[in-house]
Amino acid sequence: MIRVLLMELRRSPLRWWLPALLLIDLAALFGRSRSWIGVWPETSVAAQVPSFYFGPALAAAAAWAAGREGRGGAMPATPTSTRPRFLPELLLLTATLVYGTAVYACGALVAAAVSWSEAGPGFLWPGYLVIGLTVMTGCAAAGQLVGKTIRSTFLAPSVAGLGSLAVLAWVGSPHAFGLFVLSGSPQAQAAPAAVALRVGLALAAAGLALTLPDWWQARRSVLFRARSGLAAVGFGALLVALVAAAPQAGRVQVSRSAPAQPLCTTTTPKLCIWPEERKYLPKLASLSDRIALLPAGLFVVPDAFYEQGLRGPAHQYTDFPISEGSVWTVAESISIQILSATAPPRCKNLTEANTERMVKASWELGRWLNVTITGGPQPDDVHGGPPGLDTASIDQLAGAPQAEQISWVNERLSVLREMPCA
Repeated sequence: MIRVLLMELRRSPLRWWLPALLLIDLAALFGRSRSWIGVWPETSVAAQVPSFYFGPALAAAAAWAAGREGRGGAMPATPTSTRPRFLPELLLLTATLVYGTAVYACGALVAAAVSWSEAGPGFLWPGYLVIGLTVMTGCAAAGQLVGKTIRSTFLAPSVAGLGSLAVLAWVGSPHAFGLFVLSGSPQAQAAPAAVALRVGLALAAAGLALTLPDWWQARRSVLFRARSGLAAVGFGALLVALVAAAPQAGRVQVSRSAPAQPLCTTTTPKLCIWPEERKYLPKLASLSDRIALLPAGLFVVPDAFYEQGLRGPAHQYTDFPISEGSVWTVAESISIQILSATAPPRCKNLTEANTERMVKASWELGRWLNVTITGGPQPDDVHGGPPGLDTASIDQLAGAPQAEQISWVNERLSVLREMPCA
């Protein structure tokens, strides 16, 4: 069997695709973002992302290899072999997965090596890596089925590869069926039930790929075809049942329990984060130092600020996120909390004109706080903002003499504090 597997490895088109697959892996790792470096859950998700591209590639290669023997009208020799038909099919699928898994593992090791020096205790999270393996296994199995059905040298790989890509793009996102994950925030983890279901889906698809061609192509007794048919029907039924059970398994990512001791800066106010994101402590300490330098008496500043998830769902939309490693998003959330503590809403009902004045004053103060707290204007890689806000003049104001800034801030705080109720 080992000799046959080695022969299949030599005949697989993936043998020649390895350099391209490695380049795709590295491009997927470092081309989209590098903020994952030094945070183990984000590194794990980044290492899993290339499976989105490897899956269609394995599907195309499996389709080409599966239809190789039967092209030109010649039936494969293996159905008349004394060995069960599923063994050659298994070796064919294994050869495809060996190449895909090897490149996938290389990318994961590169990601781990790059993160090692910055990250704290821990390592790659296996749940995310298993999700990537299920994508590749399912796509390879689907490609093998297509290759046994369509004998064309070019049509079968095209249908398998493009079809797998379309399915992943259409229903594979975390907000749909959840075949892959894009974000690795420490407050979330791969749900064990969802991962187990995806493993079952991949194995059921593989079982169908190994048995269904027997049902169609076997040239043996009626009993042999009946047994093959029962096996294929069983795997097909299992596949359908698992797809139907997917909504009950829940989302592919679930919230983690907050640590008993979050990691906090030693500054005042203190900023607390998940321990996995310890690399951000120096940046957050600088942020806290600038918060402490806000003009005395102007703002009410809470004693502590927390990252999302540390204080539970009740504070999910008030505590700060760390999005793509940007402290600007942290400052945005902190600015909102400072404004809420300084000038809490006084009225439930306002006229339309007063609502517009209040919203404009809040946006202007928020922008000024963001620039002051971060020590500079909005970074180029952070997009969006309140519509119609004159951000350029506010950014310029942040460099003006402090007396001028205090006067400007007091005018807007007066709008918030003295807004007449309707």
